Amino acid sequence: MDGGVLAIDSKASLPNRLTTDRLELIAADATLAQAAATDPHEFANLLSAHVGDDWPPEIMRGTFNFLATKLEEDPNTAGWWLWFIILRESNTLIGGAGFKGGPSADGRVDIGFAISDRYQRQGYATEAVRGLLAWAWSDHRVKYIVGETLDELMASQHLMEKLGFRYTGKDTDHEGEGVIVLRYELRQTDC
Repeated sequence: MDGGVLAIDSKASLPNRLTTDRLELIAADATLAQAAATDPHEFANLLSAHVGDDWPPEIMRGTFNFLATKLEEDPNTAGWWLWFIILRESNTLIGGAGFKGGPSADGRVDIGFAISDRYQRQGYATEAVRGLLAWAWSDHRVKYIVGETLDELMASQHLMEKLGFRYTGKDTDHEGEGVIVLRYELRQTDC
C-alpha cells in the first residue's frame, strides 16, 4: 500500500488514531495540546513517543494554547484540528498535520502540515496528508479541501499537486495576517 490508511482506531483511553504504512497519527485533544504548550516531558509521556529537541516545527510554534482552548470548548472537534505524526519504526514525533476546524456550511475544510527538518523529503508529509484526506472524506459534510502555502515553499506545492489538489490562485490568507498565499483545492468529485 502506498502510504494509504491501514486502520482507523478510536480507543476509549486515547484520542483518534490513524495508522499508515510508516506512521501513526494521533488526534490532539485538549490534554495533549495543553501539555504540548506547557510541559514537554508530560507531552512525550502522553504520546508515549520520543519528542526530539527539534519539536515543534517553526510554523507550529505558538499554536498549542489556541488548540487546547478550542478542544476544551468542544472536545468533539478532536480530529478537525492537529494530528501528531509519529514515525512508527522509531516511535518518534516527526511533525503535525491537520485541519483548521471542522467543515464549513459549504463543506470546506482547510488542511496544513509540517514535518521537522531532519525528516523532510522522505515522503512522510505525503503519507500523513493522504491518511488525513481519507479520514476527512469519510465525513459526508466535507465537499472540498483547501491547502494554502507560501510561494517559496515549493515542496508543499509539489505535495499538493501530487495528491491531486488544483492550484486556484493567489490570495490574502483568510487568517487576517495579510500574507499572500497560494491556494490549492481538492474537490470530492475529483477523487
